[in-house]
Amino acid sequence: MEPDRGSSTDDTAGGPVDTTPQQFVLYPVFDSHDSRTFEIARDVAEGAGMTLFVLDLIGTSDEPIDESRSVFRELLDEHLDDQHDVSVETRFEQTDDPVGETISVARSEDTALIVFDDHSPDSLVGGNVTNRISDEVPCDIVTVERTRGNRLASILVPVAGGPHSQLIVTVAGAIARSADAVVDLFHVVTPDARDDQSGALFETARKQLPADITVDTWRLERPDVSDAIIEQSDRYDLTILGEPDCGRLRRYLSGSVTDSVSTDASNTVLVSRRSNVSSFGL
Repeated sequence: MEPDRGSSTDDTAGGPVDTTPQQFVLYPVFDSHDSRTFEIARDVAEGAGMTLFVLDLIGTSDEPIDESRSVFRELLDEHLDDQHDVSVETRFEQTDDPVGETISVARSEDTALIVFDDHSPDSLVGGNVTNRISDEVPCDIVTVERTRGNRLASILVPVAGGPHSQLIVTVAGAIARSADAVVDLFHVVTPDARDDQSGALFETARKQLPADITVDTWRLERPDVSDAIIEQSDRYDLTILGEPDCGRLRRYLSGSVTDSVSTDASNTVLVSRRSNVSSFGL
């Protein structure tokens, strides 16, 4: 199904038509998917007032599939109801290049954010699909590293500055607004820290959150940042982090806070990557 691209203003009996361009939260469905990730993409789109765009990608060598029996139809039927006020567009594509198709759609449509899950197929030739796509598109990226449980009432947002901090907070705000969840801004202070910047970090983050959600802030002194976040994540339904700032070789050799939390936290973990071109906002 092609996205509704709007129409020109027409002062007819029906009144003026809203011609404000749609912005999309894109959720590509590869050879497998995670229903919980779809719900997170839905909540992000709803909380941000954007349109959820579900791109269902099927290989050309697969047997023809009736759209009425497609993955996106199943997702919409099971996870959209009257409690969710979100616009949805869908597209069903048979292609031998799902990565290229996703990049093409993200570039051609007004895509503000792409939501991936850990079912994105790393096995395709050329390495990690999420990295390959995020390097080629002018929009922000969120990867749901792992989902645990269906409850979403509390969100932990570790803040420490860095290039992805604004995106982390904004995504948390969108989800909290849609799911009526509480956001806790959290900062870890290590014993060797020269200056406690938690106050300034909290003030900046609060300004990026909607006024209609519940927000709390707190700091914790711990020698190891990863261990502190993993420990506190046990108390929350969702933790949102930024992509590591270090290069991929350094991550491989020494690891990162994000990698450790994604692997060891007991809750659902989102990893955010901000684009150099545009930024997802509320």
